[in-house]
Amino acid sequence: MTQMALVNYGAMQPDADAVEYLQLVEEGAFGFSVADVAGLSDADKLFTVWDGEHGIDKLFTDVQAQLHDGVDFSQTRLAVVVRTIASQATGIAFWYGDDRSDLDLVMSVQELLRRIEIAIHESQCEAYVAYRKTIDT
Repeated sequence: MTQMALVNYGAMQPDADAVEYLQLVEEGAFGFSVADVAGLSDADKLFTVWDGEHGIDKLFTDVQAQLHDGVDFSQTRLAVVVRTIASQATGIAFWYGDDRSDLDLVMSVQELLRRIEIAIHESQCEAYVAYRKTIDT
């Protein structure tokens, strides 16, 4: 089960919709360097996914039940949360345990959601993926 999710907004602050699903991470809270997490090494502030009661692991558990009940993945709470936080985020990373340094990097929210959906259907339900927003020049 995916255990960790970190979100980077760069110099921006998350909007009001995203704040509903985020909790600020205190520096050093996880006992590792942010540079160890693919796609987040330039983070000014980091947030973890938190819906006021539960973290990302509960969202992954719940999505399995929702899919079992016939809910389309795009309509699950997890997909809604990811789309909401990704709308402004410059980077997001999902992983389990210590496996955070070699994450698959994707450059679109659609691909991030696709990778998460694939992981949901695997027996371990662990997504190892980082999203990095492309900067238009």
